[in-house]
Amino acid sequence: MSTRTYADTVAMQVKLLRVRQRLSQHQLAERVAVSQFYIGKIERGDGNLTLDVLCKLATTFGVPPARLLQPLEPLNTEVA
Repeated sequence: MSTRTYADTVAMQVKLLRVRQRLSQHQLAERVAVSQFYIGKIERGDGNLTLDVLCKLATTFGVPPARLLQPLEPLNTEVA
C-alpha cells in the first residue's frame, strides 16, 4: 500500500507537467497568479493549495483538474 498523499501526487504531477512544458517556476507562478515560492511549496508537497489554484494549474497545463490528482505510474524497469 502506498503512503503517498494527494499533496505528493499533485507535487509530482505539477513538476512533471511544468518541466515537460519547459516552464520555470517563475513563469508558472506568473501564469497562475501566485508566487514562485508557492509553486515551490506545491512541488515539494508542502503547499496546501486551494481548489481554485488546482484548477488554474490544470488550465495552464491544458489538462483536466483530475489529472493533477492521478498518481504517476511507476516506470517499468524490467528488461524483456
